[in-house]
Formats: sequence, C-alpha cells, structure tokens
Amino acid sequence: MRLFIAVWPPPEVVDVLRTLERPTIPGLRWTTPDQWHVTLRFIGDADPPDVGPLPTIDAEVTLGPATARLGRRILMENVSSYVSFKDSELTEWEFIAEIAHRADCLLLLDVNNIYVSAYNHGFDAQAYLAGIPAERVQQIHLAGHSNCGDYIIDTRTSARSPHGRRE
Repeated sequence: MRLFIAVWPPPEVVDVLRTLERPTIPGLRWTTPDQWHVTLRFIGDADPPDVGPLPTIDAEVTLGPATARLGRRILMENVSSYVSFKDSELTEWEFIAEIAHRADCLLLLDVNNIYVSAYNHGFDAQAYLAGIPAERVQQIHLAGHSNCGDYIIDTRTSARSPHGRRE
C-alpha cells in the first residue's frame, strides 16, 4: 500500500490532460481521470496490517497554506485501518473530524474504508458515519475489499455482492 498526501487538480486541468496522448507502455496501466491527483508528499510503502490511525493530534496541521496557494480546498480521504493503538485518545472518526476542522479541508469519504475498519476493529460503522461532519463531505468513494476471514483488506478490486456489499 502506498501512502501519500495529494490534491485533486482543477477540472479544467483534467480536461486538458485528458486530451493528451497516453502511449501504450508494457507494464503501465493508465488510471481514469477521476483518479488523477497531484502528490504533495510521498510517505512510503506499508503493508496493510502496519497502517492505522494516528493515536493523537499533537502537531500543528499545515494544510491551510497549501489551500491558500492552490486557491481551492484540499480533500482528505479517510484510510482503512488494520491495527489500533492502545493509547489512542480519539476514535478514527473523531480524528478525521478534528483534522478536517483544524486544516479547514473537505473530505473524500471512502465508505469502503469505513466498512473495512469497522469490520477489523469491531466498531459500529453507523457511529463512524454519524461522527463525520456532513458539511465537510465533498465526495463519496466506494471501492472493493478482500475478505481474509478474520480481517478484510481494502483492495479496490473485488466485485459488489448481491446484497450491495463488496466481498
């Protein structure tokens, strides 16, 4: 899993990029325009079980200046988590809400990530949704996951089940 901080380009930029030739290169898969983004910072690669929520918010959030330079608000996506920290002072949704408030950013709410985290940690996904400030939700994302029995992993590859859930 690649971890990074990114922003969405303005629609007019995507429209221009969409017109450019995308050559066929063995081993390269082009993404769709709705996934195009500008990576501000690559954090690193991690195995899904190693990725989880941060335990506290004790640092200054510095997205505000980036938002001012870009002339548009940044979207932050909630992650799917696989471990929890015994010293966490906030739930995942409280953490997301606090960061969004401090950074004055909007949210790309990944519903699958909520389901994955709720399944893996045994919390109520409805409580998570209720704790997210609806006025900050700009986009909703739904992707697939793989069920590994005791846990599930966000893979963005599986098909939707007949019941609307991805398995």
